[in-house]
Formats: sequence, C-alpha cells, structure tokens
Amino acid sequence: MVRRLGSYPTAWLLLLAYLLAAFFPALGRFLREVEFGKIHLFGQSLPLPLSTVPLWIVLFCSGTVVSLEPILHPVTPLTRILAGFFATLLLPLVLLLSFRLLFAPWAKSDQIESLLLGLAIVIAMPIAGFSTIWSERAGGNPALSLKLLFLSTLGSPLFAPWILEGVQGVVSGSYAADLQKVAFHRIGIFLFVCVILPTFLGVLMRQFAQGWILSRSKGIELFEMGSLVLLCYSNATAALPTIVRQKDLRFFLLVLVGTVAFCLFRFWMGHGIGVLLRLPQAGRRSLAFASGMSNNGGGLVLASSVLFDHPRAIFVIVFYDLVQQVLGSVLYPGSRMGATPKDLASNRDTRRESGA
Repeated sequence: MVRRLGSYPTAWLLLLAYLLAAFFPALGRFLREVEFGKIHLFGQSLPLPLSTVPLWIVLFCSGTVVSLEPILHPVTPLTRILAGFFATLLLPLVLLLSFRLLFAPWAKSDQIESLLLGLAIVIAMPIAGFSTIWSERAGGNPALSLKLLFLSTLGSPLFAPWILEGVQGVVSGSYAADLQKVAFHRIGIFLFVCVILPTFLGVLMRQFAQGWILSRSKGIELFEMGSLVLLCYSNATAALPTIVRQKDLRFFLLVLVGTVAFCLFRFWMGHGIGVLLRLPQAGRRSLAFASGMSNNGGGLVLASSVLFDHPRAIFVIVFYDLVQQVLGSVLYPGSRMGATPKDLASNRDTRRESGA
C-alpha cells in the first residue's frame, strides 16, 4: 500500500534544505540556470533547467505507489467526488482575492501582491502526491484520496490558467504581467511535461513491474527523498538569499499570517465540504488533505524559472510548503510520522467495516 514520504521527518529535511538554500545557494543557482533543452508544444515553449530532473524523479517515484484498482472501481459516487473537488478549487480563490482588502491597512501594496502571486501559484498546482500518505495515516480513505489526486493532476492544465487569470485582476504592474505570462504561455505545457507525464509513467511502471517495484521499495523511497530535498533546495535559492539580506520583518509577518490562515482555511474547508456532502469521517479527512496540500515542488520549479524577478513571491511558496506539513500534523495528529504498517492495515480494516 501507499507508504513513502510519511515515514520520514519530511518537514525537518525541508527546513534543512531551505537553510542551505539561504546561506549556500551556489549549487542551487547552477541547477536552476543551466538548461539541457527546450520543448515546444501546444504553441508554448518550455526551457528545461537541471532543476526539473529531481521534480521528474519525485513525481515518477510517487506514481509507482499508485494502484489503479481503487480508481477503476469507485465506491464514493462520482458526483460527490466532483462536487468536493470543484468546491476545494473555487473557495480558496475567493479567500485569496479578499486578502487585498484584509491586509491593505497594515501592509504595503507590493508586499500584498507578492503574497497573492505566490499563493496563486500554490492553488494553481495540483494536489500533492504525498497528501495520500498523510491522509491514510490520519485515517482517511485511500481510494478517495487517489481519485482526487488523479482528477487534480489530469485537470490541472485546464483549471490552472483560469485560476491565475482570476488573480490577475487584483494585482498590477510587473506582477500582473508575469502572472499573464505564466497563465497563457507556460503553465499548460509545464504541467503536462513536468507533472502529468512523469506521474503517469510511474503509474504505468507500477502496473507492469509491480514485483520489481515492491522488491526495491526502500531504495526507491530513499532516492525519492533525496530528490525532493535537492528539488526544494535548488528552487529555494531563487528567493531565500534575497529574503535573508532584506530582513523585512513586516513582510515576514505578512507571509506568516497569510500562509497559515490560507492553509488553515483550505484544510477546514475540505473537512467542512465533506460534512456537507455527507461523506464518512475517512472521506472528510481525505478531502481535507487534498484541499490543504499542493504540489509545491512543481510550483517552485515554475516560479523560479518565470518569476525570478519576484523572489518574495517564491518565498511565499517555500513558506507554504512548510506550513502545510506542520498544520497537517497538528490538525490530524494521526498523520504524524511514525505510524507503522500495522497501524495502516488497522485503519484500512476499520474503514472497510464502516463502509468508508
């Protein structure tokens, strides 16, 4: 069954990667700035820096733990899945647009626009693959988590430009110009090449070489974790050295309040929508994790290649990545690292008996 990043102290490793990015950025800059190719597809052009390689590895490895069985044989009605998915997509956008008014009395306009730009990238990204692990450890419904992950990943090239276009109306100047560049000239091809393609190659690998994958699962886990740390380090070098030099306490407080409030809202909203849709407790938890956790590794790769002149916006994505992991543990203590395979099996048996 799904294991992976939940069995490691992910948040601490990410924090270490970000500290290295802040004070030792040379290697990360090299990985971001050196390109090994460029892809032209769907009328769009996508440069491929070396930093995309660890992203592909992470998403490919995540795909190798996905079984198609629970997706092809759904238990939760499709209408409820779609309703939950679209609600978790639209409602955070409404809150994000309100941030312009909420923070205007005490924050500068360019600081608020950096926050909006960073969080726009966060909600435009598909659901994080590791949210399925966190959900399962918290007693969620693995089958529902996988369906939401697939729906989000496949639909991201369609929904992401629309989300970014919605945020474009409340930012101005270079922020609006760069957001338009991402929405109409980069994000579609990026999501297809750097998110959908490696994920589904991993899924196919699982279906045709399951025995080989399972026999080497520990090595794959370590390889995936190392790639994740390298990915976060390399892309954080586009923002953290600048943030450290600026020492802007007001902006840091804005990011702290904004990202924590936004992430809390997404978690609680997912759970609340599950209640409204009359999902069992396991389904509500799956919807909460699907709503609260985004694929910020992909978001950082995209932002560091397009929004390099807005390091504050990139910092927002970096900070949200840590916040979603911490809040996931705090709100749902059962999702903390340390659950054993026996615990997971017990959770699945309980959900099976309850019909979750």
